[in-house]
This record gives sequence, structure tokens and C-alpha cells, in this order.
Amino acid sequence: MIWVTGTIKARNGNKSWLSSNFDSELQFLDQKFCKRMQLESTEKSFHATSTLWGWRKVSHGRNFSLFLLFKHVTCKL
Repeated sequence: MIWVTGTIKARNGNKSWLSSNFDSELQFLDQKFCKRMQLESTEKSFHATSTLWGWRKVSHGRNFSLFLLFKHVTCKL
């Protein structure tokens, strides 16, 4: 399980940015994501700073972009 708290931002064409907070389990993040964090224990929480992650572009179309900013992640491997 990977539980994420953070901010989601979306932009549609030339329209202004839309922003919303989220606090949910994200299915597209898997154990490989946790292992890339080099977690040493079976359960670990960490804060992802903008220096470490910044905005992650996870989806895009011709006129649509979706970004996630991870603020807090809990991983159970």
C-alpha cells in the first residue's frame, strides 16, 4: 500500500492552473516506487521536498498536463 498526501495540479490548454489537495492510495505507484526510495524497513514514512522530487508529470495529452507534488508518502513493502 502506498498512501500519498500532496497536491495535484492540472492545466488544460491555455487556461489557468487548477489545484486540489489529495490524500489517498495511488494505484499507479507500486513497490518499485518504494524501493527507489531505498527504504530500509517494512513501513516507512517520508516527506518529499521539492528539491528531492519537485513536480512529477504523470500524464499528458495534446492540451492537458497533470502534475503531482508529493508531500508525504507512506510505503508498506
